[in-house]
Amino acid sequence: MIKIEKSIQIAIVKNCSQQQVENILKQLEKTETIANLLCNQCKFEQLTNGTMVLINNSCDGYHYLASVLSDMLGTTVMVFYTYDGNSWSYCLCDNGREIDQFSKDKQFLSYIDEIDDTISIGNVATVANCFNVKEENIANYFELYLDRDKAYEDDEYTNIDCLQMLDFMRKLGFSYKF
Repeated sequence: MIKIEKSIQIAIVKNCSQQQVENILKQLEKTETIANLLCNQCKFEQLTNGTMVLINNSCDGYHYLASVLSDMLGTTVMVFYTYDGNSWSYCLCDNGREIDQFSKDKQFLSYIDEIDDTISIGNVATVANCFNVKEENIANYFELYLDRDKAYEDDEYTNIDCLQMLDFMRKLGFSYKF
């Protein structure tokens, strides 16, 4: 079971090996491209469809991290972030370009809408297409207020738990195993 102290960041990197991801993160750490990135405090998990990385707690800038990783690896990267144990968000990038983002925090969504109306916010079709899943298997995660306790019956976490993102990640084919 994962313990939420302040926040967590998890990157899912499609079609890349753990070694590829680790090498790029080490380069980013050396050049200080990503603030407070400490590779020796990250945890890596190789899966058949890519790599998951639990990013160290002090690392800043999950949107930028998704963009840079995606660009340098030439693939799809989705970085998830929890806010003080209250809500979760993600930034989805493909080949360095941000193609979608979402947050369970309604205030954050309003802010993004105000500053950049070119960015997709919680596009189920975009995410489903990137991860080759059916829209109906992930659509409920994009609803801010559900009339049921969990997004799907087989979920472990409730709609008000920031760890619901782990259920969502599982539906995308990336099961949390750290």
